[in-house]
This record gives sequence, C-alpha cells and structure tokens, in this order.
Amino acid sequence: MNCFAFHKQHDPRHLQNVQSVAALELASGCHLPDDFGGWPLGLADNWNAAAEQEAFDTCRTLGDMARAFLKWRAAELDRQIGAGTVSAVAEDSPTSSRRSIHFFNTEDEAISYRDNQGTGGWIFVCDDKGEATIFPYQMTPGDILKTGWTSCSGGRFIGSTGKIVRQEDVA
Repeated sequence: MNCFAFHKQHDPRHLQNVQSVAALELASGCHLPDDFGGWPLGLADNWNAAAEQEAFDTCRTLGDMARAFLKWRAAELDRQIGAGTVSAVAEDSPTSSRRSIHFFNTEDEAISYRDNQGTGGWIFVCDDKGEATIFPYQMTPGDILKTGWTSCSGGRFIGSTGKIVRQEDVA
C-alpha cells in the first residue's frame, strides 16, 4: 500500500498519518477533528482509494499531495457522473453532517428536509428547473454564489425564516 494511505487502526494524528491529515486539511480548506469518527463520511476512504491508485507517487510536498487529491477526486466525480452513479438527490441519513450540501428536485422537498432535520442554512432554488440546494448554515448567500453550485440562469434564496432573496440582489 502507498505510504500516504491512512492507517485506520491508529489515531489520525498518529505519526504515520500526520502528512496525510495535513494534506487533507490543505485540500479541504478546513481543520479536521482529532476524532476520526468526526470526519466527513468517506473522506479517509477516498484518500485511501487515491493512494491505492498511486495518485501521490510523485508528490514531494504536502501541497503536491493536496493538489493530487483534488485532481484525483475531480476525475473520480467525472467518472461517476458519466456512469450515472451520482444521485440527483442527496441520500443522507438524518444524522448526517449539518455542514453538508444537500440537493433536491423541488423547493418543497428542500424546505421539508431542512425543517425535519434541523440543518438550517439557505436554500437556493434554480429559476429554470426549480431544483433546490441546501447550503451549510455558516454560508451567506454571497458565499454560496462564489461556490459555483448555483444556476447560471438565476434563482432565489430561501432563508430559514422563509425570507426570500433574489440572486440578483446578492450578486
């Protein structure tokens, strides 16, 4: 196995995992909890899959590893989308992270999910197809527009109190 793969039997801060954790934090742009169980679902599995596919073989720095992981993940997403294995609606469990982005076919589905799961966060509803996305509660409409996950054709934001803001008002 590649030397940059995680050793799950050890704590993520174990000496063998320090480089991988630091590179993942660079790639994700956030600090990962010391408790391995608090990590986003599948993150370590994706890292290990990238390592097994030799994505890090030519990496010499943490930055190289972070960039290689992002490139590997982008290629993996392209493969999944091409194979039709990525669902249009997030199939998250009720205990999923409140920091996740969730996708829905309709505005009503998104509002209902947010109310039932208590996720908070702005909902963006596309003008063209009516598809809706719930963003993490920490993100403002301005932050959301910068992510590229909103429709080019426009849309509106729905806050947790029902407040509606047009995309044009934020941009």
